[in-house]
Amino acid sequence: MLSDPVGGVLVDGRVAPLAARDVARVGDESSPRPHPPDDDDARPHPLPISRTCFACGTDNELGLRVQLTFDAKAVRATWEPRASFRRDDGSLAPAALTTLLDEAAFWLGALATGESGMTTELRVSLHRPVPFGPRVTVSGARDAVRPRGDDPRYWETDVVARADGEVVATARITYVAVRGAARRLVTGMLGMNDPACVRRVFPAYTP
Repeated sequence: MLSDPVGGVLVDGRVAPLAARDVARVGDESSPRPHPPDDDDARPHPLPISRTCFACGTDNELGLRVQLTFDAKAVRATWEPRASFRRDDGSLAPAALTTLLDEAAFWLGALATGESGMTTELRVSLHRPVPFGPRVTVSGARDAVRPRGDDPRYWETDVVARADGEVVATARITYVAVRGAARRLVTGMLGMNDPACVRRVFPAYTP
């Protein structure tokens, strides 16, 4: 359980070790992609940011302020831990890892569908405590994103976080695409992002 300083529950779940074969598979970028890449996808592109998002919000004093990128193969980011995520024992707060994994999963789902939405199920494995200090990288292969068989609105994503080159957390996260939800999101994003940056993810909603 993860709680805030006054005892409010932020996350309630179970942490379990992942089998070695699954660690190898998470973040693998070799499978066939569900959608063919654009010619423009060969080089890295920044993903949109916002002002208030806990992960990427530029004005969120409590957040991570991470900037993610994508190319034809993956969504990824490298994040330098902020002092507010240092725990009393000198380790990195697990909330930072789960947030990075969740943010990458959101953009994997958005890129696969062209729709905004939300993550609905987070199955996260924390492999070991992470000392505060080293940069954390997070990545998820676009090829591995698949619609769920029983309901194509739901998409499964696999994401991995590393520190000092070692896997420290992995996740399988379900993204649900909500048709039309990107319309309002795009309006806000265009106020602080280059239109081309937003259009690459939400082409149907960006002028």
